[in-house]
Amino acid sequence: THTHTRKKHTNTQKLSHTHTNTYTYIHLLGNARLAQRGKFRVGQFRPELVLAQRDVLANIAHAKFQLLDARSEGRFHGTEAEPRAGLRGGHVPHSISVPFTSCLHPEQKTMLPPAELREMLVRRGVDLARPVAAACGSGISACTLALALQVAALPVDSSVPVYDGSWAEYGANHKRKKSSQQWPVLIA
Repeated sequence: THTHTRKKHTNTQKLSHTHTNTYTYIHLLGNARLAQRGKFRVGQFRPELVLAQRDVLANIAHAKFQLLDARSEGRFHGTEAEPRAGLRGGHVPHSISVPFTSCLHPEQKTMLPPAELREMLVRRGVDLARPVAAACGSGISACTLALALQVAALPVDSSVPVYDGSWAEYGANHKRKKSSQQWPVLIA
């Protein structure tokens, strides 16, 4: 067993590890120390959980899944500037705005209970009986939606793919044709 000790104060300190991937972490909470021990395995890459732009483009034409967008409503509608210079505002045609913050308790910032998550999704226009995928600005916040959909325990397959390129990839193509008036790509 190799032991590592760090003098520097961080939120989490790795104290020890063995060749079997057993880790002990100390979480610094003021002066209190809580130890947590566990065995963690590195997961296998699951390509079916990562969508490419071609998958999203095909879905615009054939609607095999509902694409939920985790960005703020302002970014989704193109009324709030994107954080990336030169990136147009708007959303992928047929996508549904579900800001990742809507999955969280407003004060505690913890995940809503399953029943409340399902109610919120229905209010936002998500059909709980159809497959879903998640997107956002760059593929990171979409993972919060994927987790929320797992917690919500939807009746469909619980594996929620994420569009890795998200709006940073899709919205960067200024030559992309606009969709029909029913499902416009809004440009700020």
